[in-house]
Amino acid sequence: MSPLAYPEPKDRITEGEFRALYGPLQAEITANLDATIAATEVLEAHAKLAEALRLLRLRWVRENPGVPVPYVDIGD
Repeated sequence: MSPLAYPEPKDRITEGEFRALYGPLQAEITANLDATIAATEVLEAHAKLAEALRLLRLRWVRENPGVPVPYVDIGD
């Protein structure tokens, strides 16, 4: 049974039914949280790299007035 496919309503849910529903839902929440944390770490690293590139360009412009910032082909 899919964790989102709830059993037909009845007076009480059994412990086995509770565990069958709760376990997979908790696992999905944990997986989503882990993915969110990983994505956040990637975004934070990206922001740091972007800031480093910005500062490098500013340094070039300050130290080489009137000279265009060199183009760097980073490939694919």
